[in-house]
Amino acid sequence: MKKQWLTGAALAALTVATPALAAPPTPMQTVYNWTGFYVGGNAGYSWGHASTTVQDSGLSDFNNPTGTFTSKQNVDGFIGGGQFGYNWQAGPAWVYGFETDFQGSAEKGSSFGCDTEGCQTHSTKLSWFGTTRIRLGALVTPTTLVYATGGFAYGELKTSFAYGPGFFDNFTVSNSQVKFGTAFGAGIESAIGLSNWTWKVEYLHLDFGSMSGSTFESSTGNTLNWNAKFSDDIVRGGINYRFR
Repeated sequence: MKKQWLTGAALAALTVATPALAAPPTPMQTVYNWTGFYVGGNAGYSWGHASTTVQDSGLSDFNNPTGTFTSKQNVDGFIGGGQFGYNWQAGPAWVYGFETDFQGSAEKGSSFGCDTEGCQTHSTKLSWFGTTRIRLGALVTPTTLVYATGGFAYGELKTSFAYGPGFFDNFTVSNSQVKFGTAFGAGIESAIGLSNWTWKVEYLHLDFGSMSGSTFESSTGNTLNWNAKFSDDIVRGGINYRFR
């Protein structure tokens, strides 16, 4: 009797334990966290827009009594550089942080026009630029971030104005300044698998405002006044490595 009772108890215990042993273990959910410093590189293309006005009363004629010349240039070219920043992840849905970058630029453009006195060539070039911005984003998945970004920009702008061939006036004047402005845009960034590497695509609009000045034109003795405005639209792709 005792033997039968022990056998029944063992069979009951085995029956209860068998489903638990047969069920596969529940996998632990992997959580991706965006918090940490990151560094990376980028490359892209830029579509710049320049507007230049030059005024020299010595170049006036019947058709242009003030000697004022206005032109627009498409200042386009490839860009490339590096960036670093820091992210903070706030809960499961939000990421915020800052980013700064520095870019080399092949952006340049020129315009050409003539009147009864001679011809003018206006040229504009952006040699390099950088931005420092805040980023605020929403996680559409744990590993994919869409974000808005804004801050300030700085860069070296070069402008030149060449006039000739005229009977008395043949000259070229140029100017170079480091300008400060604003930068605003948006982008998407996503992890490569669950690794520390991410890729991103970003659009930025840069506005450097205007720069102006006066130059003494030695061949005529006249004072030449100029004003140039410049803005830029860039699209670039990049890759980051995050330290965590």
